[in-house]
Amino acid sequence: MRKARYPKMAIGPLGTVYLHRRNPYVALACSIALPGLGHFYCGAYSRGAILMSWEIIVNQFGRVNLAILLSTLGHYAEAQAVVRYEWAVMYPLFYILSMWDSYRLAVDLNKLAEREERQAVRSFSPLSLTSTEVSYLGRRNPWAAAWLSLLLAGAGHLYN
Repeated sequence: MRKARYPKMAIGPLGTVYLHRRNPYVALACSIALPGLGHFYCGAYSRGAILMSWEIIVNQFGRVNLAILLSTLGHYAEAQAVVRYEWAVMYPLFYILSMWDSYRLAVDLNKLAEREERQAVRSFSPLSLTSTEVSYLGRRNPWAAAWLSLLLAGAGHLYN
């Protein structure tokens, strides 16, 4: 009798997700370009869509891009007047969190892909693949989650 193995792929109505090696630096570069894009690269479509939506909302309400454009044009006083600091203060924290999480996700998926390739039989699979998300059990530091929650509300939950 064969025991459960790591799933290699999942097919669903929203797409196909494969468990294969990904370059963590490509995931990082994608997240630098647009938060959430690195998650799409790794196959975490739900998390990527949430991060992209949050980036658009924070950017829109904080007027970060408008302030960057005005300061690039040399209109510093106008840039300071247009930016909403209560929203803009979240943007760098959120941006860094997205980059770090996509890099970490790619590294963890590489470890899971290597385990799937090496071991033919598993009694317990800590991995779940669906057409919208890659989910896996991993170790998390509770203090890191606490500090992330202190810096940005909800960031600890995203980490977990």
